Amino acid sequence: RVDIQADLEEADFYLQQGLLEEAQQVCQRLTATHPDHSGVLQLKEQIVQRRETSGGQAVADVEFDSLTQTTEAAVELDLGDIGFPVAETSPVESFDFHNSTSDIENSIDELHVEITTELGPELADSQRGVVTVITDDDTESSYNLGIAYKEMGLLDDAIAEFDKAINSPSRKLDCISLKAACYVDQRKFDEAEGVLTSGLSDSSLTIKDQVLLYYETGLLYEAWHRYADALSSYQVVADNDPQFRNVTVKVGELKDLVDDNAIISETSRVSYL
Repeated sequence: RVDIQADLEEADFYLQQGLLEEAQQVCQRLTATHPDHSGVLQLKEQIVQRRETSGGQAVADVEFDSLTQTTEAAVELDLGDIGFPVAETSPVESFDFHNSTSDIENSIDELHVEITTELGPELADSQRGVVTVITDDDTESSYNLGIAYKEMGLLDDAIAEFDKAINSPSRKLDCISLKAACYVDQRKFDEAEGVLTSGLSDSSLTIKDQVLLYYETGLLYEAWHRYADALSSYQVVADNDPQFRNVTVKVGELKDLVDDNAIISETSRVSYL
């Protein structure tokens, strides 16, 4: 049984010492077990206020956080249905792709988010349990709240806010990417794939937008150890914009990786004859 008062006192001690990260860890633990407790809500508000007055921005550059966990899944993205050419590749055995983490951490370097001065009161109200009414036209507030929640590790809350802001044309692509990133942080790779697949099926996206989502889909599959699918996604990007980031390098590396694993698989099968 969680001793709420003891944990709140521990978090308060951390705040007094300026140890925001340690206080945040305690807050996340309490949120998981007592999300509506008044002391927990007050603690969230204090942490947000400390972050705002600590001298740094509440949110810096948004990155597609490291996708380092692996899993098995039968769901596959049918790239052909989207209308792009798909490279034919063979299934690949699991392999530790050492360079994927650093690439993924820099995968959304175009997306820069700045919390506006109006965000503070809205977020404070939300943390106190006060219902903040956000109109359909005020999607920017939802988007910024989502960013703040994501930075605090409150991923379910962040996803809910991105769902509100995703109808804004100017934020749609950002919300798709960030919502998928939240699911990845939760190790819900199937859900992340679903978000990206749904985004790619939107006929209103420009080719440039689709290229970005295909690249992120490639990063997802690469971290998921679905290298043949990753190669197909990167190939779509290379066919439409060969200068996009390091996609040419990605395609070359994965082609070698797919070919090597295909040879290993064939050799292993022959050895049993």
